[in-house]
Amino acid sequence: MSYTEDIKFVHKHLTGQPDSVDDNEFIAWKDSKTKNAILADQIEGIWEASANAIPLDFDVNKAFQNHLTKLSNEVKVDTLAIEKEPKIIQFNQAKKENVFNLIWVRSLVGLLILSIAVLVVFELDITKLPVTSSSVITLEDGSRVWLDSGSELDLNSFSPNNRLVKLKGKGYFDITSNKNAPFRINADGFDVQVLGTKFVVNAVSKEVLVKDGKVKVFTAKENVILVNNQKVVIDESETFIVENSAFDDSILWFNEELKFSNTPFDQVVKDLSSNFNVKFTLPSNNDWSKCTFTSGSLKGNSLDQVLIILKLTYDLEYARMKDNSINLTKVKCK
Repeated sequence: MSYTEDIKFVHKHLTGQPDSVDDNEFIAWKDSKTKNAILADQIEGIWEASANAIPLDFDVNKAFQNHLTKLSNEVKVDTLAIEKEPKIIQFNQAKKENVFNLIWVRSLVGLLILSIAVLVVFELDITKLPVTSSSVITLEDGSRVWLDSGSELDLNSFSPNNRLVKLKGKGYFDITSNKNAPFRINADGFDVQVLGTKFVVNAVSKEVLVKDGKVKVFTAKENVILVNNQKVVIDESETFIVENSAFDDSILWFNEELKFSNTPFDQVVKDLSSNFNVKFTLPSNNDWSKCTFTSGSLKGNSLDQVLIILKLTYDLEYARMKDNSINLTKVKCK
């Protein structure tokens, strides 16, 4: 959906229109992309703030007459060009309406602040995403990037038709295929170009390791094409050292597959937090090492689906907070 359609989508959910969006659909949309969560939180905050607007005791007719009087007094007539005073047209005021009721004020305030908020949300410096802990970013084309702690991704030049990003630090890329718009990464002295694949780029150690697909790594002097389970290291003289290197998921700083094997519950929650960009609050005073979880890959599931699985496993109880965090109020370990 476009930004305008996203705004209308949230508005339908909040207003309960006849074709309004149900809670499950709204939550799924909100969880699908970081920008959706940001926009939804902004609009929900504006909506709640506007509910406190004070009804105005406003006399429409009196205000209109005051306006006409003021307008008449301010009209300056050039007697050389105009012989008669300009005529003030009186509007038919037979039907009187007090349009300045609370709903009208709420709508006006909401729309005004919403206009500003939308600009704030999408004009914020989200082109650079400094990260202090592991985080996953879903891009406009559906590609996902997991940044390691302290890394930064510059999206200033990125669009669905010009898929160019700049990386500082280390990132794992899962790129959506688009033959008409190769995905390009500028990484401190070398570049990577792909169509659709999974790989790690380390701009600090100047390494690229491919898990799946095919990538092209190049500098002004040299280039190489890598396939799955191949790695290139660029030395100080910008020489490419290529080697076969089986991709081991253990090198990743996050749980890409969301696969668990007797994993303590607090670590499960950390992995979910990193994957879905959601903050969890756990009940205190629990020994999570004795509360473990095992499953196959949950990667293809939405956050709501994963929560249902955990609910069935741990008799889980939780509450979604206004800041999009999830407060786990009950975890029954077996």
